[in-house]
Amino acid sequence: MSTTQQEINQLKHKLESSRQEALVDSLTGLLNRRGCDDKLQALDFEQTHSSLVIDIDHFKKINDNFGHFIGDKVIQRIAKIIKSHLTEQDFAVRFGGEEFLVVMTNKSIIEAKEVAEKIRIAIEKMKLIQRETNDPLPPISVSIGIAQNNNAQDWPSLFKEADNALYQAKKSGRNRCICA
Repeated sequence: MSTTQQEINQLKHKLESSRQEALVDSLTGLLNRRGCDDKLQALDFEQTHSSLVIDIDHFKKINDNFGHFIGDKVIQRIAKIIKSHLTEQDFAVRFGGEEFLVVMTNKSIIEAKEVAEKIRIAIEKMKLIQRETNDPLPPISVSIGIAQNNNAQDWPSLFKEADNALYQAKKSGRNRCICA
């Protein structure tokens, strides 16, 4: 009987582990889109929330010039920097190849912009060296769009506002934060 209970507990543990793996991006350890959707369901959209959409500037050049292995390392480092600037209530998502989404719960756009600037500056100051050649990588920067849910009807429209602000940041020279 106790052996059966142990097997059940092991299966429960494996099931929970598989569920977690399905919600997390394997490269960065951040949530993936499915994990993001799960987290959003637990939040009350009527409260004040802000969102950041972060994109690595000229990322294709990094992959083209240094290879995908180095590109992956850059993504990992940036993910770590993003996560280090968030509170336990906030969460970060790897939303696409080199694009990240941050949901800042119970934070105004003013608070979100302060965090976004800290993230942008930390990434700008990041120094990366290629191990094999000991050559420094060129400076890395990000553009960040910021929005608050005061005009948005739902999560997708909030993210769309932040994404539109991101494109304004890119059009106006990159390496900057723009509020919707």
